[in-house]
Amino acid sequence: MTEPRKFTLKHHKGVFRFDILIPLIVILIAAILAVLIQQQSAEAPARPAASAEAKIIATHKDPQNNIDYQTIKNTSHCTSSIINYPITNNEKINKTLSTDAEQSYSEFINNIPSDDACDYHQEIEYDYMPVRDRFLSVILRETRTASNNSVNLIHAWTFDKTTGDAILLERIFRDPSILQEYGNEQTASTLLKSSFAVDSANKKLLFGVGGVEQSIAFDNLKGYIAIDISETMFGINPFADKDPDNIDCKAKKCLALTFDDGPGPHTNRLLDILKNSNAKASFFVLGSRVNGFSAQIMRAAREGHDIGSHSWAHKNLPTLSVSQISADLRDTANAIQFKTNQRVKYFRPPYGSTNSVVQQVANNLNQKIVMWSIDPKDWQYKDTGRVCNYVSNNARPGNIILLHDIHATSVDATKCIIDRLSHEYTFVNLSTLYR
Repeated sequence: MTEPRKFTLKHHKGVFRFDILIPLIVILIAAILAVLIQQQSAEAPARPAASAEAKIIATHKDPQNNIDYQTIKNTSHCTSSIINYPITNNEKINKTLSTDAEQSYSEFINNIPSDDACDYHQEIEYDYMPVRDRFLSVILRETRTASNNSVNLIHAWTFDKTTGDAILLERIFRDPSILQEYGNEQTASTLLKSSFAVDSANKKLLFGVGGVEQSIAFDNLKGYIAIDISETMFGINPFADKDPDNIDCKAKKCLALTFDDGPGPHTNRLLDILKNSNAKASFFVLGSRVNGFSAQIMRAAREGHDIGSHSWAHKNLPTLSVSQISADLRDTANAIQFKTNQRVKYFRPPYGSTNSVVQQVANNLNQKIVMWSIDPKDWQYKDTGRVCNYVSNNARPGNIILLHDIHATSVDATKCIIDRLSHEYTFVNLSTLYR
């Protein structure tokens, strides 16, 4: 048998064997790479240890609130964290609080930068605030410290103690436009999906915007929060009458602008005119239009105008039965009150058509029937100059002027009327006129 051929390299002093040389070269390269990797590792910045070297969980008594609370301590050579949160009688609430505590700690650890500054601390304390009989507010106040810098964050909830559910801002606000003060519309939309806390002692609603604490005084919530929750949660009478203007129409010449059949697409422009002129008015709205133009109705109520009823769909009420009239006026009042948090005190029958039955139904609902003393027939002529001239020439102290804010020409005429007469007359709502 032929022997395997050996590969050799001839040299003037001898012979080199490749089967020995190649493994030596591989070993040498591996050694060089190992040295380079070790040098790079030594030069790279060390990240503080994220995992805790010690974790302590303990339960304590809170004698002030007559509850227990949980303490979780996590420490390492670079970090320390101490978290306290209350323990309630509702397991669902406890789960929400403990989950948030765990997430807050994980976020704290994960946000530690990769540098050699090994000095990071987290502390979370709680506020425990029962809200009347049904609700419980809890705030976890978090402080994160790095060297000499610190940031404060807030985690807030209001729970239904019966169900353990956290209540969201969207549940309590029927008009969330007040939240736009804390950002734009998108911020307000996001906030509606978050919870909040009720500080009954200081009469404030508390919530976080990007974790930063914000508050709204109870007094500023009027006109924004839902009727069914305003009293049970905040102790605010949902039908508390707004403060009347400090105007005495017995001493001043007053005129009452009233607008029927709305609201409509021109109502906001009318409200701008009234606001810029410091004038008040009264709106007799149709129940069928309340939901479609709810923002306008709520704005009008907020800005001090009276919101009255003009029936549900502008039917000739004397042609209806007693039960139909009652349902019509009741449904309209309920729709208005839900949006405005104001009692419906005034009623204007469509076409001014009334009889003893309509009057009795209105009386039963505590609604005063209001007619008018100046009718420029703006709905018929739709002529700005004609309407303005008619009202300006016929105005007398105490007059109630009939207009319709569903017509652009009537809104234009309103500005003309105010400009012409405001030097002599004060424009008031019906509540002020009748006071």
